[in-house]
Amino acid sequence: MFVKASGVNKKLKVLVYGPSGAGKTHLALTFPKVAAIDCEGGTELFSDRFDFDVLRTKNIDEVLAALESIDPKEYGTVVVDPVTVLWQVLMEAGQIAAENRAKRQRRNPEEATLTPRDWGIIKRKVNALYTRLVNMPVHVVVCGRIKDVNESRGTEVVKVGERVDAEKSTEYLFDIIIKLVIENGKRIGIVEKDRSGKLQGKRIPDPSFASFDEILRVVSAGKTESKSADPTETAAQMTGGFDDAKLEQDIAHAVEVVAQTPPEPEPEAATDDTPFTTPEAAIQWGVTSGAFSHGAHSKNAYNKLKAEKQPQTSREMARLWREDVARRLAEKVEKVEQAQA
Repeated sequence: MFVKASGVNKKLKVLVYGPSGAGKTHLALTFPKVAAIDCEGGTELFSDRFDFDVLRTKNIDEVLAALESIDPKEYGTVVVDPVTVLWQVLMEAGQIAAENRAKRQRRNPEEATLTPRDWGIIKRKVNALYTRLVNMPVHVVVCGRIKDVNESRGTEVVKVGERVDAEKSTEYLFDIIIKLVIENGKRIGIVEKDRSGKLQGKRIPDPSFASFDEILRVVSAGKTESKSADPTETAAQMTGGFDDAKLEQDIAHAVEVVAQTPPEPEPEAATDDTPFTTPEAAIQWGVTSGAFSHGAHSKNAYNKLKAEKQPQTSREMARLWREDVARRLAEKVEKVEQAQA
């Protein structure tokens, strides 16, 4: 039955995103007694400034196992930095599994796409991660890279905003969302979401754990939060209880393969016509941006675009290539959202 609403001693659940160098890792490590899950080697430069423990992995199954081992008497904060890499590894692993399946069925692997059943397994892993994070009895800071939100308007692709580069439900699950930017050489945290209402819409110079004092005073005054949700059960419910052992095994194996590759640094921001150092760098960027699953696909598209448009300068080619990749990404996102619907 219903009872009178009262406060709970709730821990902070924070999503931080922004461009490279904006201070995402720095902000996360200002939290107390950090256990950091480092997916791209970003914490290495902070070991002389902060006291924290670290697990370096891109394998979401290893992350889930690590979260199960967290003792709130030992750690006060869990950091995932960045969740973007975990999402990308799952996407790439799903694509590899789909291509391997096509090969077994003697179909063209280049035409292989993720099926709704593939998406069911990927979503279940992501939902299990988020369910465990938001129910942990410690502070949680999840960092993410930034991505453009584009819309196709006729023959043009138009940027209409920015969001965290992660699974689309990510923004709904956290109590606080902060977008980090650099303005006049200074870090600024823009609070885009705050369920407490204490910081909503504020711009915080050089944000840190101390920036949340006003929220902490409120949430610490209530009863100790107690949640007993079974992450596996909750995730299965969110994906319709779907299970396919063979598909899950294929994707899990692909995750292991992809996760063993060296971490890629977060891409630096660039203007639309900044030339790439070499054509190979442009082709590789097409892959790392997520528009292409293989270098061969990216190379074919790059050469075709160059032959059709015949740009006169490297800047013009860079602009054309970025526009083409943005268009492909917008189309890819649209297909993904249709498949997830």
